[in-house]
Amino acid sequence: MDLSFYKTSEVEEWLYDLYKANGIYHACDLDIDHIASIFNAVIVESKNCRSQVIFDDEFCMILLGEHLDNKTRREHFFHELCHPLMHVGNQNHLPRGLVDLQEIQAAQFQLYSSIPVYMIEELVEEVNTWSQFEHLLSEEFQLPLHLVKKRLEQIKNRVYDGFISGGWSHRTLSKPIFQYDWRFRYFYQ
Repeated sequence: MDLSFYKTSEVEEWLYDLYKANGIYHACDLDIDHIASIFNAVIVESKNCRSQVIFDDEFCMILLGEHLDNKTRREHFFHELCHPLMHVGNQNHLPRGLVDLQEIQAAQFQLYSSIPVYMIEELVEEVNTWSQFEHLLSEEFQLPLHLVKKRLEQIKNRVYDGFISGGWSHRTLSKPIFQYDWRFRYFYQ
């Protein structure tokens, strides 16, 4: 998979710089306790509540249900982590539209914080089919398959957008702009 057309957002660049500054280069480095400590957060397992985060300017506690399996627990963690990093206010006291916007932003943040794009290119060589790639990422990043599929769709869209927005102009025309890789049902150069 050629990610040369992938354009990171400012939030991704900020997050990936922090990850790398803290020694997070591979999927196995994405330990949620370590990541929580980077952001001065504490993870608390809860018997009686849904996953949520409680935070202010000086304190952050991410509550995760103890009944969750590991993959779902990690999925919830990366979603909840967004709120203290990007949002203000108590959602119980915010207008519904603002809460909806925050949840959309948290869902996007969850995708690139849980599966950083700089970690996946090396993994593509280990499989022969797109389905195997999805399952490999699910296992490597310890995330539910549905979240991996969303992230890969986001990556494909960003690569396409990068190509369409003129990223292709620096390429020579002596080779084809696109080749089709049947293994992954994915366009690349």
